Amino acid sequence: MSLRALRRSAIAASSVLAVSAGLAVAAAPASATSLQGTVDGTNGANVAITGSEIVVGWNSLVYLQTNGGNPLSTSDFSTELTSSPSSTQLAETTAEFDTVKASGTSTQQAELQGTVASVASQTAGMSTGTTQEGAEAMEQAAAQSYAAIDAAVDQADDTLQLYGLSLYDPTDFPNGLFSIDGDVNISSAVTVTKAGAPAALSTTIATNANAPGGYVIPSSFTITIPSGYTLNDAAASYLTDMSAPSASPNSADAAGTVTLVSPAATTYGLSTTDTITGQIYFYGGLNTPGIELYLGGGIYLTGTIAGTGGTFGLPLNITFGETNIGEPLPLSSLTLAFTNKSTPIKADSCGSISPLTGSAIDDVASVAAAAGDNNDGYSASGNTAVGLSSIPTTVTNECPATVSKPSLSGLKTGKPAAKFTIKGAAGAKFKTATITLPKGVSGKKAKIAGAKVKVKGQNLDVTFKKAASSETVKITGLTGSAKLLKEKKVTFKVDVAYSENGKTVKASAATAVTVKI
Repeated sequence: MSLRALRRSAIAASSVLAVSAGLAVAAAPASATSLQGTVDGTNGANVAITGSEIVVGWNSLVYLQTNGGNPLSTSDFSTELTSSPSSTQLAETTAEFDTVKASGTSTQQAELQGTVASVASQTAGMSTGTTQEGAEAMEQAAAQSYAAIDAAVDQADDTLQLYGLSLYDPTDFPNGLFSIDGDVNISSAVTVTKAGAPAALSTTIATNANAPGGYVIPSSFTITIPSGYTLNDAAASYLTDMSAPSASPNSADAAGTVTLVSPAATTYGLSTTDTITGQIYFYGGLNTPGIELYLGGGIYLTGTIAGTGGTFGLPLNITFGETNIGEPLPLSSLTLAFTNKSTPIKADSCGSISPLTGSAIDDVASVAAAAGDNNDGYSASGNTAVGLSSIPTTVTNECPATVSKPSLSGLKTGKPAAKFTIKGAAGAKFKTATITLPKGVSGKKAKIAGAKVKVKGQNLDVTFKKAASSETVKITGLTGSAKLLKEKKVTFKVDVAYSENGKTVKASAATAVTVKI
């Protein structure tokens, strides 16, 4: 969803809680806490919603005279917000509305329904296009049905949450809240040391260029490991003795790290910056494993692990919900990282690997839907998940190169020469290689045609003219000891440094090659 579109959603949803005609068209005062930043509205004016304006609108809804002069009962809705409401006030006000939705009398529900309709009617005549659209949307929602009461309360709750979020961190997240569709990527990075071996994995859910300086609020999200991998059974050794998630897990049992960038980091008291670093734990038995993202301070998220055709079948879905304190987690990015020992996967290739995919349920989908944005999965019966934009997997190839057609000649003439072909794993290119000579062979005067050679003891550091996926090497200038003639075979070791775009990425594991004499 575009920056402008979500601004319109938030403005529209908030406009139905306002009675001031200037609410949605005035630029935010410099001293006010900006909820959504400043953008161009549909009428060309600068549009901003501030925390103080949300308070004005909220109290207008609670105390407005409606239905021919009958007020919305203050005995049912008794919490009036101050200009800077406390978290207790926010919680109490939300609870009051939720109580009416869950068990309110028909009179209470009619009062709420009538109030929403009245506010919508009063704001419908405003000149600002976004305000009018929001008013019309809420006026339609205030039809005579219990479903409309649900929708009205959800809108009120969402607007209250938006105000709470405006207090989080407008400095580091100046553009505020975005909806999820089109604004969030899922990416992954895998380090492969050998095809079919456990591979270190990290995966990140993060806002993208469509949401600069902003964040999202998923009420739940799912990371999917697709076919194209093999699950790592050895990860089961990281199952803790915990039968359930813990508010004080043993750090020695951690299977990986979680890094969260969130405007709520300081609000939750988990960090003095926007970044929280925590641990990943597996718990439960093999048949029903769970995963915990421990953020510190007794706060964590829990996840379920569900595979296709069984607990560990692929594709494998790992789904997380809200925090254990009952709050969704605002985030700019969330990264899970596993080592090659704790990783849940084995990479089937040293080259291209299938990307991880994901989805999320947007906690503010109803706010977006109020302005006609139906791409965020809003449903009166419960929001549905929307897909995240999947980024191709970044593969760090550390697989050993293959060495073929080895030979060692010239021993009897006293002029040994070695020859073999080096090929990068999965077609990876390399420009440098280290060749370790066998015992009994000296390379002090070693030369390789078309390459530079530096001799360091038994090692030849070789630099080729350009990066290539294959090189045939002939080493001359070697000398051999008399004992070498009595050997039946010797062993060379070769490792290469793979390169991308002319830069060395990582040295491969060494490859041993045996040469018959």
